[in-house]
Amino acid sequence: MAGAHAPLSSKPPKEVSSQVQQTHSPDSWHISEDPPFVRAQKLGLVASPAERLTEEEWSQVKARIQACWRGYVARKWYSHVKKTICPKDRQLRRKFFEAKLQELNDSFVRYCHTDMEAFLSDIDHSLSSSRQVFQQLERKSISEPQENDWDRIQSQPAFPMAG
Repeated sequence: MAGAHAPLSSKPPKEVSSQVQQTHSPDSWHISEDPPFVRAQKLGLVASPAERLTEEEWSQVKARIQACWRGYVARKWYSHVKKTICPKDRQLRRKFFEAKLQELNDSFVRYCHTDMEAFLSDIDHSLSSSRQVFQQLERKSISEPQENDWDRIQSQPAFPMAG
């Protein structure tokens, strides 16, 4: 394969564009000459490019790429079919609906998800406020109502009449 590559731009550099020729078949490109060494190759910082592939090697590479792509497309299609079409076999149908139910359940849980830290923080704040109120009442030495206090409280009207 080719070695060092120039940064991509909308137009190829002049020295490269004169070397690249497109043949009549749209899927094959070839370079008429070896590209000149880049400065890094001349200084020994970058290895020289490997030998070019032969036509037969290119054909094998192309066939492998096509086979991989076709396999990928077929797996994606089958995965989609498996998720959307209910099987006829009883056990497979049961697994299909279990998966659908689990998917719905997970979706519902995500929808109902609350921030547990915020929830627990609110509880802690409420508990702290309640403790403060009880501590203030104890400091003021207010005692619990006695039996006679309850009688007096019950005898008072709930809503005093405006007079």
